[in-house]
Amino acid sequence: MRKLRTDENGRIFPTKNGVSFSPSVWETLSNQMHRLPIPSNLEQAIIIRNTLFRTSECIENVPCVSLHRYVTKQDFSRQILPSVCLLTETEWYQRQCIREKISDSCKSLMFNNFLKKKILLEVSSLSPRTNLQMELSDVKIMISMSLRELLADNIKSRI
Repeated sequence: MRKLRTDENGRIFPTKNGVSFSPSVWETLSNQMHRLPIPSNLEQAIIIRNTLFRTSECIENVPCVSLHRYVTKQDFSRQILPSVCLLTETEWYQRQCIREKISDSCKSLMFNNFLKKKILLEVSSLSPRTNLQMELSDVKIMISMSLRELLADNIKSRI
């Protein structure tokens, strides 16, 4: 979740101000987002999955949501790190409106990465090269060769 800026041409770019979530933290935040208190004059704090600390507070009379990392140290003490993302009430509501699209994109990316790793493992087991860092073009070649072999075997069996 990043703060965004707009350049002189109207293009939107992410800034360095923001926070990255693991898929499980995002899923929890996304599922609870509509139930979380809106920014208000009352300071409210919520801990999400023991890794993210969300507060509502007013800064210069503007309601804001602040996201912090929440870490457990080796001695089991807990520490709240400085704010990494500060969203106005409007920005918070905008995130609520697009949270389902973000969740769908995250799931799609996770599935694609999982599928790519599985394909690379399968291809590397069939290939004399054991390098798992194959290029995507190598994977496509191996898959197309395998598909041709399957097609040829299928045609031979029907003749």
